[in-house]
Amino acid sequence: MQLPSFVWVINTGKATHQDRYNGEEFNFYANDPVLIPEEVAFTLFGFGEDNKSRCLLRLGWIQSNDASTFDKGLQKLARFHIERAVFAPPTGLQPPGSNGDNVRGSAQGADVKTPNNKAA
Repeated sequence: MQLPSFVWVINTGKATHQDRYNGEEFNFYANDPVLIPEEVAFTLFGFGEDNKSRCLLRLGWIQSNDASTFDKGLQKLARFHIERAVFAPPTGLQPPGSNGDNVRGSAQGADVKTPNNKAA
């Protein structure tokens, strides 16, 4: 089973950024890490794309007929720090049979590590 990939997005700017993807609203508050699917980051911020023109046009941060707006648009986009999320198994989870009990399926979920390696 292929699980979706997630990324952390941190708005390093001062203003809140609001955006929508597939009918869902996303709010990116200043310095507040937000966990989103990678496909959302691709659409909203051009994550994984070398050429950010599509993303910058969608955001309205550049004008298609004015190349002078491109650098300013990239500066705005650079305020968003994006990195892949790292998931770790729950603390204390042991392999089946290691203590005589089968612990498989007993965990409630994985710990999610934030970009600062703090549990979410």
